[in-house]
Amino acid sequence: MQNRTFKKQRLLKNLFLITVAIAMIAAVFAFIIEPSRTIVREVDVESPYWHGAPIKIALISDVHVDNLQVPVSRIEKTGKLIQSLSPDIIFIGGDYAGGYLLKTRMPKAAFENRSKDENNLEIAAMHALGDYNKYAPLGAVAIMGNHDRWWSAAQTRKAFAQTKATFLEDKLLHIKNDKYDFWICGVGDRNNWRNEEPQVCETAPSGVDLLTFVHNPAYFIPYIGQAKIQFSGHLHGGQIRFPIIGAPRTSGPYTEETIKGYMVAGDRVLVVSSGLGMVGLPARFNVPPEVMIINLKSGSKTAASSKIIQNHWFIR
Repeated sequence: MQNRTFKKQRLLKNLFLITVAIAMIAAVFAFIIEPSRTIVREVDVESPYWHGAPIKIALISDVHVDNLQVPVSRIEKTGKLIQSLSPDIIFIGGDYAGGYLLKTRMPKAAFENRSKDENNLEIAAMHALGDYNKYAPLGAVAIMGNHDRWWSAAQTRKAFAQTKATFLEDKLLHIKNDKYDFWICGVGDRNNWRNEEPQVCETAPSGVDLLTFVHNPAYFIPYIGQAKIQFSGHLHGGQIRFPIIGAPRTSGPYTEETIKGYMVAGDRVLVVSSGLGMVGLPARFNVPPEVMIINLKSGSKTAASSKIIQNHWFIR
């Protein structure tokens, strides 16, 4: 009887030690290893709503600058990485403002509640991203994210106005040269599109090649927007994803559907970046930071596929 009790105690002790060891390994992976990666995900898209020449689009989103995981130097070096991929145009998908724990949301996320150093860091990040304009022949286009609006929409607009990147907030941009003739609809971030549906995309000329660029993928919901080709971020791929069960917490619809970077719905396609930075906790698990390259071309029907083509470590 005593021997049996001893064996049971030893078993429980071993199970406890194994559990602690697994937890420590997972923590090291989530807080150190995974956030230090940068993958390049390539997404090939065909659409009957794109009639022009094939175009290569770089998409980076959810940078969430900080001095821990995504300092300004990482943003600058990621720009060099994007340049090496030779995109025709760069989409910068919102959520530049950083912050962990309580600083993730209002009121602590607001400009007036941040220190001068914190606000200067946010502005420096936007300036670094705006500098991406020189890395593509058609330049760079940026939009507003919800964290940028919580931080300060006015300061976000001001920071990008000091760069050469084009900041689109409920605006259309017509790009036309000897090779391309298309429109970009940049949709502003909203708390609730059901009560305030942006109409700007509907003002584009009929029949043109139109790319919808909006931070939150929820705009793809049919009764909100009618985008045929949409580019978004926001979801972080869930940021923490466990095998089998996926992400225990999501920040919106389509998290699971777009984990490979895209979702096709009939003749429509939604492309979503898992982002570069982190919110809440400075951790990622099974969702590495990413830069996305989208190869868009005309096709008789809508189709998409994706693959990881590069994996980089400790870009700082």
